[in-house]
Amino acid sequence: MLRALPPTGRVLLFRRVRKFDLPTSVNRRKTRHAARENQAKVSGDNPVNDPQLLGQSQLFAVFPREDVTIHDTWDGLGLRGTQSMDFEVRDAFVPDDFAGPKLTGPYSAPLFRGIYFLVLGHSAHALGVARCAIDSFVEIVQRAQANTPHGSLRQRRLGQDQVHKVAIAKAESLVRAARAFTWDVAGEAWEQAQRGEEVDYHLRVLMAQSMILCAQWAKEAVRILFEQAGTSAVIRGTTLERCYRDISTAAQHTLVVETRYETIGEYYLTRSLPGGPQIDLGVTVMVGPPPPARPIITD
Repeated sequence: MLRALPPTGRVLLFRRVRKFDLPTSVNRRKTRHAARENQAKVSGDNPVNDPQLLGQSQLFAVFPREDVTIHDTWDGLGLRGTQSMDFEVRDAFVPDDFAGPKLTGPYSAPLFRGIYFLVLGHSAHALGVARCAIDSFVEIVQRAQANTPHGSLRQRRLGQDQVHKVAIAKAESLVRAARAFTWDVAGEAWEQAQRGEEVDYHLRVLMAQSMILCAQWAKEAVRILFEQAGTSAVIRGTTLERCYRDISTAAQHTLVVETRYETIGEYYLTRSLPGGPQIDLGVTVMVGPPPPARPIITD
């Protein structure tokens, strides 16, 4: 029986696939794992002895909030509201229904046929931050032009010089181009998933590529506007200042840093070779093969 957790915190589906050799309790501390005070459930992984894999494996589990100690360790430049704090679990019993070797799998619902659809949230977030920065820059310019000129010459001319017009146009182009790429490949992959098919390997690579592009181009778009807005953008708590901090932090995530292009490049350089593409699958969660098929229990 598949069970969905309450909508607070992370919503995850787990399935018992085989019996693991593990104690009835879990002891584990996770670093930067997005544990939050308002979650009803907290998820994490724990090393276990899996005879079928001839060694140690990772068991993903979901714990009740009362079994988790959250350490207030998140004090980052941006994304301050995400509370990506450390958490610790000691002697927590985990029922089989709340543990499994994978977060996702080829279930009947299209969304859970692979982790690639779930982590595309990085793209949506990055584009949303960039869109907010564009709107904020336009508001700053219009407010400066509507008021009696004051402050520095740069501030009085905000929105009138060529560099300001180029900046907003370039930022808009970057965001729209990244969004179009992501929308195109995600839509094609979603159609395959809805038909119950395995999402094509090439599309999984493109989704990983689009996610990097969104984060990096959104970061560039916000940077351009932040620099041209002058002192109007540096006041703590203003919209453009928060966008700058948040996208600078979000673009540091391991899945979207620019160096992730290395794996994408490996794919393009080796996909026509005998035996198919030669990719270091361990460094790109989106590109790897889907988990093995599992039976769906409906009772």
